[in-house]
Amino acid sequence: MRIPAVAASGVFLAWFYVKYVPLVVTFQLALAPLCLAALALAAFNRRAGVLFFVFAFPLVNGLPYFFGIAEPTPHAPAALVLFLFFFLGWLLHGFIDTPPPWGDIPVLRPMRFFAALVAVSALIVMFRAAGFFPFRAGGLYELAVNVEGVRSGGAVMSALFFSLNHLTGFALFLILLKALDAAADALKLSFVLCLSAAAAMGFGLVQFAFDPRLGNNPTSIREGLLNATFKDGISLGAFAGLILPLALGLGLSSRGARRAVAFAAAALTAFMAVVGGSRAGLLSCGLAVIIFVLFAALRKRRAAPGRGSALLSKKGIAAAAAVLAVALVAAAGILALRRSAAPPRTLERLDALAERGWEGFKSSQRASLWRIAGRTMVEYPLSGVGVGGFIIEVSNLSRLTGIPIQCTESAENYFLQVGAETGWIGLALVLWMFWEILRAARRARSGKSHLVAGAAAGILAFLVNIQFHSYIGSFEVIYAFWLLAAVVVRTSGAEAGAEAAAPKSAGRGGRILRLAALAAVVLSCVSLLWCSTRSLSLESRSARLDLDPAFGFYERERTPEGREFRWTREYGGLRLPAGTREVAFPIHASHPDIARRPVAVRARLLEGFFGRTAAKEEITLGDGSWKTVTLRAPEGSGPNLTLLIEVGRTWKPLKETGAPDPRRLGVAVGAMEIR
Repeated sequence: MRIPAVAASGVFLAWFYVKYVPLVVTFQLALAPLCLAALALAAFNRRAGVLFFVFAFPLVNGLPYFFGIAEPTPHAPAALVLFLFFFLGWLLHGFIDTPPPWGDIPVLRPMRFFAALVAVSALIVMFRAAGFFPFRAGGLYELAVNVEGVRSGGAVMSALFFSLNHLTGFALFLILLKALDAAADALKLSFVLCLSAAAAMGFGLVQFAFDPRLGNNPTSIREGLLNATFKDGISLGAFAGLILPLALGLGLSSRGARRAVAFAAAALTAFMAVVGGSRAGLLSCGLAVIIFVLFAALRKRRAAPGRGSALLSKKGIAAAAAVLAVALVAAAGILALRRSAAPPRTLERLDALAERGWEGFKSSQRASLWRIAGRTMVEYPLSGVGVGGFIIEVSNLSRLTGIPIQCTESAENYFLQVGAETGWIGLALVLWMFWEILRAARRARSGKSHLVAGAAAGILAFLVNIQFHSYIGSFEVIYAFWLLAAVVVRTSGAEAGAEAAAPKSAGRGGRILRLAALAAVVLSCVSLLWCSTRSLSLESRSARLDLDPAFGFYERERTPEGREFRWTREYGGLRLPAGTREVAFPIHASHPDIARRPVAVRARLLEGFFGRTAAKEEITLGDGSWKTVTLRAPEGSGPNLTLLIEVGRTWKPLKETGAPDPRRLGVAVGAMEIR
C-alpha cells in the first residue's frame, strides 16, 4: 500500500498546488523553501520533520498577506500547504523504516468512522456542485449554486478545504501518536511549539507597537484586530487559549533555557490575548488558566511526597500567576506610553457585547447562523447538507427560512457546523471522539508533570471556545488542538487504559458498536446522495430560488454599433424559461487566425439540466461575420430546456495580440430571441 499511497499523495499535491496556491513569484520564493524543507526532513528523519513542522505551522498562515494575497482572492491556507508537503515526506519515509504501532487507543474508534463519513460526504458535495460530472453533465461547468452567485468551482473548493480541515487534523494526530514514543518526546514537542508561539506573538507585539497593517488581512485591519502570524485575529485568540496553559505547564516542568522560553511564550501570549481583539480568545485564556490551576491543585493533593510534589508547590503556581501579572502590566505600560493611548481593542469589544445584552444577541449574525444550522439539522437529520455545504447553502437557507444574515459565514459554532454538514450521525461521532479525548484529559491529573495538565486545560478551554466559532478555515488552530490532544492521549495513560479495556471492547458488544457505527455512516452517505439528487440538487435549488440561469459567459458588452453581446469561455450555457420551444441567437468569433483555422461551434438544447439532447446544430466560423443559430425543440420535449454552446478552441487577447485582456475567449453571443 505504500507505493499507491505515495503516488496518490504526490499527484494530489501537484494538482492542489497548481490549482489553489497563488503562483506569485515573490510569494513562492518565501513559501516553496519551507514546503520543500518539510518534505525533505520528514522523508529522511521523521523526528526532525515533525519538529520542523510543529515549529513552522504557526508562523506561515499570515505569509500571503505580505504579498497582497488575501480575501476575496481564493487561495489555500499556507499551513495546509505546508502540511501536505510534510505528509508526503512522512509517507516517503515509510520506505526507510516502519514507525511504532498505535496500540488500541479509544479515540481512534470514532475517528475512523467520522473520517470516512467526511471523505464520502465531501465527494458527494463536489459531484452535486458539478452537476454529477461525468455521470450526468458532459463537462465541468461553472453553474450558480446559491443566491449570491457562487459557482460550482467555489462549492468544490469549499468541500475540499472543509474536508481537509478535518482529515489533515486527524492525520497529524496519528503522526504525532507515532512520533511521541516517550514523555521526553512530548516535552520536546511542546517546547518547539512554545518557541514558535513566542515568535508568532512577538511579531504580534511588533504589529501592536508599530503598524497593525503589517502582515495583516483586510478584514482584521477593518475591524481593528491583530493577527500576528495567523489567519486572522480570531485565530490568534483561539491559538492563545490553547498555548497559554501548555506554556505554563512546560515552564513548571522544565529548567534553565526551556523554562525561560516557556514563560516568555506565556507572557507574550497573555499580552496578545489582551490587545489582539478576540473576545473569545481572551475568555478562553482566562478559562484555561483557571482549569490549569485546578488541575495543579488536584494533582498536588494526590501527589506523593518527593520531587514530584515540589514541582507542584505553591511557589510554582505563584510563578505562573506572576507571568500573567507581568504580561498585564506590560500591556498597561505600553498603552500608557503611546500618545494615542486607548483601551485594548479586546476590552472595547467585550464592553460592546455587554451593552448589546441578550436582546442584541438574538438579532445578531451569530444567532441567525445558529438558527439556520439548527433548522438544517431538523430538515436533513441523517446527512446534513454535506461537508463544505453549509457555507454554500446558508444564503439559500436564509432565503427559504426567512432568517436574515448579513454575510455568508460558517455556523459560528463547531458542533452546529458539524451537525449541519453531517447530520446527527456525524455529530454523534464527533461527540464520541471528544468524549474519548476528555477521558484521556481526566487522567492528566495523575500525569508525571504540569505539561499534561497544561495540554488538558488548553483542550477543555478550546471546547468552550468553539461554541462561538467553528475555526473551519484556521488550520493552525486545528493543528495546535490535535497536537495537544496527542500529548494528552500519549502521556496520560490513555493507551494503558485502552489496553486494559480491550477485552471488553473486543467482545460482542464492541463488534455490535462498530457495526452500528458503520451502518450509521453508510445510512448518512446514502441519505446525502438521495437529497443531493432531489431537494439539494441544482435543479431543485434553481427552481425554488431563481438562481442565475447563465453559466460560462463573461459580462455583457457592446459593439461600436451598439449590439449587445457576451463572450463565452470554452462553453456558454443558459437555462431557458419554462415552456421555451425555440431559441435564436447571433454568434461570431474573433480569433486572429480564424481564416486559416476555422472555429467549430456546437449548439444544443438539452432537456432539464443535462438530460438528452432535444436539438442541435454544428457550424463552422471562418471569418469575423455574425451568423444566426436557430434551435427548435421537437414535440414531446420536456418543458425545461438548457441551451449549451461548446466552442472548439479559445484564444487569449493578451497572449495573441498584447491587448490588456487576460480572458480566454470562445465566441461572442448576441441577444437571444426566445419563443
